[in-house]
Amino acid sequence: MIGLKPEDIAAIEAELGCSLPDELRRQYATSDGLLGPTDCRLLYPFNDENGHTIVAANALRSEGWFPAKYRRFAIVGDDGCGNLICFDPVSREAVLWNPGDGEWIQERRASVTELWDVVRSVYDDAENEPGVQ
Repeated sequence: MIGLKPEDIAAIEAELGCSLPDELRRQYATSDGLLGPTDCRLLYPFNDENGHTIVAANALRSEGWFPAKYRRFAIVGDDGCGNLICFDPVSREAVLWNPGDGEWIQERRASVTELWDVVRSVYDDAENEPGVQ
């Protein structure tokens, strides 16, 4: 997968209204997005022929149901189970949050990479459950 140009990363940041952490900037420089287990989109692409982009995902922040206190979050991906992977530019933390849970946050980690590891471990644990194939 081809990485994004610096001007594309700058366009993402302009649309989101915040600077991305270095780890996401590096990931985008090597590939346009990141797929995880079961092809969940750990990092949404900037360019997608079906319109499933980081910019489109962040349009959710303007919806009336979206908690006002989380509108500062940058939605960067998902875990494939309805949970959103977000970056909080104020605390500089990564959060795993499900819109159906209201204001309750499932996980907080110091970085998005750490949160991706949590998501991957959940899938790994599920694969190792007796009777799961």
